[in-house]
Amino acid sequence: MVLATITTTRKFFTILASVVAFGHALTMPQWLGVALLFGGMVEELRTEYRKTTKARATMSWTRNGPASLSPDSAEGSKDK
Repeated sequence: MVLATITTTRKFFTILASVVAFGHALTMPQWLGVALLFGGMVEELRTEYRKTTKARATMSWTRNGPASLSPDSAEGSKDK
């Protein structure tokens, strides 16, 4: 999946560079394709970011336990 994303991103920027550098024209359907590709790439990045941050939060919680059950707070409640 990563290789496909890199290849698609490279092709996307090559097309845009060609339009800017050499003045190539794109038709309206081609611009629509560029917009759909860009939107798909952004959505894929957002989805992967959410998965990563959710996994990190879960790993952090399982390693340390919830903040309310920290050893310091439990000891303080025993003394009172």
